[in-house]
Amino acid sequence: MVNKLFIMSALVVSCFVSVAQNVDYNKIIVPGSPSSLSDEEKLVQLAWKNYPGNEIAYRQIEAADAEVNLKRWSWLNNFYAQGNMNEFTLNPEKYPNQSLYWPKYNVGVSLPFGTIMKVSQETRKAKEERGIAEANLDRQKLFVRATVLGMYHDYLSLVEIYKIEKQASDDADDLFKLEEQKFQNGEITLDKYNAAMDNKNVKKIRTITAENNFAQVKLKLEELLGMRLEEALAK
Repeated sequence: MVNKLFIMSALVVSCFVSVAQNVDYNKIIVPGSPSSLSDEEKLVQLAWKNYPGNEIAYRQIEAADAEVNLKRWSWLNNFYAQGNMNEFTLNPEKYPNQSLYWPKYNVGVSLPFGTIMKVSQETRKAKEERGIAEANLDRQKLFVRATVLGMYHDYLSLVEIYKIEKQASDDADDLFKLEEQKFQNGEITLDKYNAAMDNKNVKKIRTITAENNFAQVKLKLEELLGMRLEEALAK
């Protein structure tokens, strides 16, 4: 039984790794002109281009690349060159004996035994940090896509809810006007008149709430897009 569970677990992990390795992160943000994309993909693309948080991910990779180069060539710090500019080196004919002890140039190298290993390990560490920066960029792509699509679908749903609530509120207004006329004519009681008013007010509050809900999601989506939603969809 234990062996079977182990085999099944190994297969699940193997499948997961296989799927993970097949993800093409360059296609998370669908390329192409906005006019050729669906509304959803258009918004994702625009958010990726305009949201400042994405620029941070790109700059982290550039910084990591620079760090790799610094570590890779840090062994050159062990080489040195210096010059001696004094009376003895400038006029060697005048001071033939002294110039032997004051050469014009000194070139040398100091290479501790651990330097090669240190440079190798620091370069490896810098490469790993570069890989982390690249993974953060891929994670940012997934985040932007999921967030934009989620917000846009929430927005569409909330707009429909608002339309339903608005229609219900308009119907309640019409009903109240009829009940108000009947009350003035003495055809209905005060309780029925008040019930019609309460129903109108409840429907009005629900409409205001529904309108606020889709407006808030729209504002958050526009924060990612860097422009009004209407402008983004018109591109």
